[in-house]
Amino acid sequence: MIKLVNSFLTEHDKEKVNNFLEDYNNMDPIRELKNKIKQIFQINNCYPVNSGSSALHIALMAIGVKKNDEVICTTHTCVAILNAIKYVGANVILVDCKYDVNKMDYNIKLNDIKKKITSKTKALIIPHMFGVACEIEEIKNIGIPIIEDITLSVGARFSDSSLIGTKGDITVSSFHRTKVISADVGGIIWSNNQKYEKNICDILDYDGMYSLQYKQTYNYVMGDINAVLAASQIDQLEKFISIRRKNADILNMELRDIKYINIPDINKNNIYFRYIIEINNEMTSEYIVNEGIKKGIQFGRGVFPALHNVLGLDNSNFVNSERAQKKLLSIPVYPGLSKSDLIYICDTLKNILRS
Repeated sequence: MIKLVNSFLTEHDKEKVNNFLEDYNNMDPIRELKNKIKQIFQINNCYPVNSGSSALHIALMAIGVKKNDEVICTTHTCVAILNAIKYVGANVILVDCKYDVNKMDYNIKLNDIKKKITSKTKALIIPHMFGVACEIEEIKNIGIPIIEDITLSVGARFSDSSLIGTKGDITVSSFHRTKVISADVGGIIWSNNQKYEKNICDILDYDGMYSLQYKQTYNYVMGDINAVLAASQIDQLEKFISIRRKNADILNMELRDIKYINIPDINKNNIYFRYIIEINNEMTSEYIVNEGIKKGIQFGRGVFPALHNVLGLDNSNFVNSERAQKKLLSIPVYPGLSKSDLIYICDTLKNILRS
């Protein structure tokens, strides 16, 4: 089975892990990972944690989000964001996504955000979806703290060429095995806002458990082996992105003249965590996903189900997300796929569309 997403572990990764296991008493992989992240993103500090969900939880607590506060995010994202909001007892306020096939932009819709701001709004969670940066400059002007979730787009850039993860108030990412950077499990959080950075540090100060003055902290620290793997993957990030873009080029070449689909333009700032096309005939992406499984290919639907579906909200308020779930198809594009894999994927898709 050709999976939709898959870890890409290299000999470099294996060597780094083996070296650590042979000399683990004399190594500090957490510090090494932190130093690499700080150098890439030009930040003062960062905190490796055990998951992206933990990073989101910490971010909301650091901002001070509490029970019955409101947190705005896009409906067109994964349930991990919803979970984190529920952890702090806040209410999620969902907005629709964009729908731009050419730019492959299905990020949060700015105008919808503005309509949902109330006196209870305490944070915005902005995930950069599928490898494409969400341009957040105008969103920042709203004046609500922004949590940037770069999980699906690590290494992508804004239109001004700056890296994502550098413009929000707090940045988080998952390093789960199915994401851009694989630590098997793990995540990262940072902030250049001094107040939030101090709050993050206090929340994670598990050493404080030995103090005579009690404070509640969270043992969300990343494991050493996970940190070794994450650091090794970070070393290869540009290589991984280059392979993804080459794979996207192949897919574009193979699919550009197909009658029943619309394909994205190649964009130098897109890292192609996913390669997403639109089906423009009567078929649904659900049908193609089911047919692909019969042929040994795991196609996807971008996001399914969206959060408004999970919560049973009125579909008519999320027109773009509803359309996306029916008409968008996600095609495997990760490093580790061979050219013959990509050709087989495209040939299979052509045959399904002609059936």
